[in-house]
Amino acid sequence: MAGPGAWKRLKSLLRKDDTPLFLNDTSAFDFSDEVSDEGLSRFNKLRVVVADDDSEAPERPVNGAHPALQADDDSLLDQDLPLTNSQLSLKMDPCDNCSKRRELLKQRKVKTRLTIAAVLYLLFMIGELVEVLSAMISVMLVYVLMGFLLYEAVQRTIHMNYEINGDVMLITAAVGVAVNVIMGFLLNQSGHHHSHAHSHSLPSNSPSMVSSGHNHGQDSLAVRAAFVHALGDLVQSVGVLIAAYIIRFKPEYKIADPICTYIFSLLVAFTTFRIIWDTVVIILEGVPSHLNVDYIKESLMKIEDVYSVEDLNIWSLTSGKSTAIVHMQLIPGSSSKWEEVQSKAKHLLLNTFGMYKCTIQLQSYRQEVIRTCANCHSSST
Repeated sequence: MAGPGAWKRLKSLLRKDDTPLFLNDTSAFDFSDEVSDEGLSRFNKLRVVVADDDSEAPERPVNGAHPALQADDDSLLDQDLPLTNSQLSLKMDPCDNCSKRRELLKQRKVKTRLTIAAVLYLLFMIGELVEVLSAMISVMLVYVLMGFLLYEAVQRTIHMNYEINGDVMLITAAVGVAVNVIMGFLLNQSGHHHSHAHSHSLPSNSPSMVSSGHNHGQDSLAVRAAFVHALGDLVQSVGVLIAAYIIRFKPEYKIADPICTYIFSLLVAFTTFRIIWDTVVIILEGVPSHLNVDYIKESLMKIEDVYSVEDLNIWSLTSGKSTAIVHMQLIPGSSSKWEEVQSKAKHLLLNTFGMYKCTIQLQSYRQEVIRTCANCHSSST
């Protein structure tokens, strides 16, 4: 009697069919125990049938069911082999990757331009502040030297155990006086030329000027600091020269050396205070000392068709360069004359008061209407 294995082999021989099986999503598979392993090896090849290939699709039922046709635009058509990665990349829409690459390139270009702009802005900003920073460094060096000399003077005053060669001190002080006189003369001439180049734009009787004879705010801050530095050295050299004469002929009065150091150190501190103040004003973008904001505001109010000056901001960009931002309101009905008003205000700020840059905002005057609800009105009454 034949065993169950022979019966299964017979069934598989009867079912043998060389035609490929056309399967779809609705095809039913029968993986019961009656199917042998040899029969399963025939299900290694799938065929996708879409609506465009309905002419080639078999009319007879396959695997006990008819193929279900789907009317969609699949990119996978009648293929017997699976698609490789390169074929899938060719079938994909190229716009996705291209658009992403273009966006990345745009972002890189924008970042590069922003970085270059930031670096250039930093360099120009440092270039504008070089004069201010050099003046500050020059004054700081004077203060450091003054502190060292004061320390030595205090030590000599307390201990009195020092000897001074009057001849060497006299010669050194005389050379120092001569050198500092020449330097002060050259720097003073340079400072005056710079001041005259800017002083013609301001009227001599303008209240916006300081009470001094010339405009310190328009001078080069670095030149002023160098001049004060040379002046301080000159004063100190004169003091040393006087002390040297006293010590040369009266050695017992050697206390004159630290006394001269005390006196002329205080003079140097007072002369450099103005430089420090102007430097701090520029760094903190304060109002220049040679400009009177109230007077400028009154001058703007005198312009025809100007109702009020709401805001007026003035600050120093660097030595001799001031800028202003002003917000003015026009008389109702005169908005058509805004160009004339703007031209007059700009001429007043740039030419009369010597501004480097100015921004003028004009607006027609509108009376504010106070709106309150009934409850607020009743509570206030």
